[in-house]
Amino acid sequence: MVLGFVAWSVAGAFVLAVSYLAARALRTDRPSLNALIFIFLTILVPTAFLMLAGLAGILRPWLLAAIGAAGLAAILVVARTRRELCEMRAGAGGAWALARSWWASLPLGLRWLTAIALALSAARFTFLVLALPPFTWDSLTYHLTNVAEWIQRGRITTFDTPVDRIWSPANYEVFAVWFVLFLKHDVIIEVAGLPAYLLACAAVYAIGRTLSLGRGASLLAALAYASTPALLLATTATKNDPIMAALFLMMLALGLDLAVRSEVEPGRDRAGQVVVLAAAWLLALGTKPYVIHLTVGLVVAWVLAYLAAGRRAGWRTLPGALLLRLRGNPQGFRWAAGALLTGALLLGSYWYLRNWAVTGNPFYPYGLAVEGAEVIASAEKATPFDLTNFLANLRSFLERFGDKQQRIMPDLPYTTGWGWVAYGLGLPALVWGTVRRWSVRLLLAGFAAALLVLFFSSPDSPWNMRYAIWFPALMALAIGSAFEGLFSGRRWPSLAFGALFVAASGANFLMMLNYNAFSPAAFQAMLSLPARERESADLESKVPEEYRLALEIVTSDDRMGYNVHGNGFLYPLYRADYSQHLVYVPIPQGSTCAGIADAIEARGTRYLFVAPEHTEDWILSLLNQCATEKDVLRERVRGLYVVKRQ
Repeated sequence: MVLGFVAWSVAGAFVLAVSYLAARALRTDRPSLNALIFIFLTILVPTAFLMLAGLAGILRPWLLAAIGAAGLAAILVVARTRRELCEMRAGAGGAWALARSWWASLPLGLRWLTAIALALSAARFTFLVLALPPFTWDSLTYHLTNVAEWIQRGRITTFDTPVDRIWSPANYEVFAVWFVLFLKHDVIIEVAGLPAYLLACAAVYAIGRTLSLGRGASLLAALAYASTPALLLATTATKNDPIMAALFLMMLALGLDLAVRSEVEPGRDRAGQVVVLAAAWLLALGTKPYVIHLTVGLVVAWVLAYLAAGRRAGWRTLPGALLLRLRGNPQGFRWAAGALLTGALLLGSYWYLRNWAVTGNPFYPYGLAVEGAEVIASAEKATPFDLTNFLANLRSFLERFGDKQQRIMPDLPYTTGWGWVAYGLGLPALVWGTVRRWSVRLLLAGFAAALLVLFFSSPDSPWNMRYAIWFPALMALAIGSAFEGLFSGRRWPSLAFGALFVAASGANFLMMLNYNAFSPAAFQAMLSLPARERESADLESKVPEEYRLALEIVTSDDRMGYNVHGNGFLYPLYRADYSQHLVYVPIPQGSTCAGIADAIEARGTRYLFVAPEHTEDWILSLLNQCATEKDVLRERVRGLYVVKRQ
């Protein structure tokens, strides 16, 4: 593990250097936007790095460390990049001085609130990352199954499995590899969601500043959104929804700044923002295709902001400014923009081109049906784009509004997951802001447009509000606007508002300490084990006991055959250190006991794993019959069958 950490440090130094140089070349004249760009690049650069390595089949720690060392050497050889990298320390000092000045300008109460929130959040995230292994349904089915297979194979590829959703766009999974490949263990894999959480909260602050909110009000909005249960739960639940929310809010911030500001500091222009905006959209496309739907809301908000700002010609200068920067190449802009867009284009297009080439459907395993007519055939289900689906989603949303049907859990079953701050303070603030502030009205129009387009195309299900965890940012910004308009500068009203905010955000925080899903006994059972021995298979409240029993029998030296259906868990079988190799054993209708045994042995194993609710019932019944007859298959432990030839 120590050697793995050394390799990770070398590769990480290269990634950080590239991110810094690119952020320097693409920076704007707004500190809040520069912070967004840098955080974004620390996500995109390692993702592109791992994607290239994975497609080349060199997804190995020391190979990546060697590439990182060579890359750092190349950066230091070039005089300009060496000089800029040497200036990194001075730049960090300047950023620290700016941050201290910013912090000192905030009201004392808000500084205390922020410090306490940061400390409690850091403690919560650290505890949950180390205490619990991955446990959410989608992650155990396909998100992390991809990660495990890629690490074992040393390349990004598809593999034989009944879980068709491994074909879905997987940029988040590629980024998650960064947190497990070098350590060869999933002990901190949940950390993969934290950069997205930070980016999302920073984007809310940047939106507030762009729309003329003060520093304090913008920070209050960021804190309000940071307390959103749906976002908090998903961040350390190995889900890709936080990065989608972060990219949506980041693109909104960049576009709004382009729309409402016509003047920039001397020597600066807006070309870098345009490049980063395009790269963010491509990264989102390769993560979840519903960024196409969210784009409608972005455009609505941008256009309304542009019109409200009274501008008619500002955007016309952008193409010329971009071309001028590309020609002049100041501070490596051409190289930074070209590399960034090339990497983003790869991340945004690869999954769709691969699926199209292999299956004939770029959106495999999903399809598209418009008003009931199938436009793109699907392996699993078609995305319905019609009025009936829209009305069903709208009805479900109204039923879930207020989070009154069920407690908030990571998959958001029958809830919105917006929590006490959004509903208790955000809704009244949104009503006030809609009446009094043009900025809130244009945000409402943009957010509502994005949500309504999602309702047209997202199948009505108990869990689909996880696609909209960005929406509470609207209420958070309304809170900041209302605070500035009604309470700022007035001592007692400010104190009363602060008390309500602390109470609401505290309620959000307390109910998220255990994901609303685990008992103290479950935590105690995990904490009784060393951190590196905590495995998903041991979470009996989430994973059937058969998974743990199978891993107690089958050693890491043996290949394990399995048969689950398209929604079955796979990830727990790989073990936390990815040492268990798996092979899918299909069992078609009409199979015999001898035929099943032959299929198991043909795949290089003696074992077959199955589990209730994860394997078809008729297969479980057939295997039970075979074991009862004691012909060629025996049940070694519950859920694990072994071939026994006479």
